[in-house]
Amino acid sequence: MNDDNVILWKVQENIGHLILNDPPSNKMSIKFFYQLKELIYYVIPNSKIKAIVIYGNGRHFSSGAEIEDLLNVIDCQTKANKKSIINKYPPFLKNNNKIVLLFNKIEIPVIAAVRGICLGSAMELVLFCHIRICADNTVFGFPETSFNLMPGLGGTQKILEFVKYQKAMELILKGSNFDAEEALKWNLVHKIIPKKEVIDAALHLAKNIPENYIKEKAQFYVDRYLK
Repeated sequence: MNDDNVILWKVQENIGHLILNDPPSNKMSIKFFYQLKELIYYVIPNSKIKAIVIYGNGRHFSSGAEIEDLLNVIDCQTKANKKSIINKYPPFLKNNNKIVLLFNKIEIPVIAAVRGICLGSAMELVLFCHIRICADNTVFGFPETSFNLMPGLGGTQKILEFVKYQKAMELILKGSNFDAEEALKWNLVHKIIPKKEVIDAALHLAKNIPENYIKEKAQFYVDRYLK
C-alpha cells in the first residue's frame, strides 16, 4: 500500500506494521474499513510474518469512526416498515464486526501499540488485539452514546472478557473517557510504557515472542520480554 491510503501496511524483519494513517486523529472512515477488510482477507494471509503491530501515525492511535460517514451509511442501509420497525440492520456494521473478530483469531501475535487518543471504534479494535500496550498519556473511551449510538464492532461483548457487567455498562452508557492507569486496573491493557517508547516496545515484543505462541499467555509474554 502507498502513502495515499488511510492504512499503511509494511513488513520489516518479518513483522507486519499496520499503521492508521490519517493524522492527526487517524479517524476511521468508510475508506478505512474497506482497506482494513482488504488487509485482513487478502494481504495478511499471504504475508510471511511472525507478528503484527498496530499503531497510529503521529501522536494519536485514533479518534474512532468518522461520525458523519457512519451515520450516512446507517441511514442508507437501515430498512424499516411503515410502522418504523426495523427489519434490516446495516450490513456494514456486521461486516466490520467480522473483520475485527478475524484479528482476534489470527494465530500469530497481534499487538496494539496505543498512544494519545483511542476512542470508540478504535478502542474496539484494540480490545480485539491479543496484546495491548499503551502510553502513559493515552485517553480511552466509548463516546458513542453522545451521538445516540452504541459501539458497533463487537466491543460491547468483548469488553466483558476484561471487566464485570456493571463496569462494562458504565463505560459504554456514560461514554466517559478514562486514562491509561484505569485501563490497566481494569485489565483492558497489559502494560503502560512511556509514550516515546511504545512502538519500539511493541516491536521488541513482536520479535521476541517464541514461535509456539499462545495468545492466552499474553500477560506472561509482556512480563517476560518488557521489563
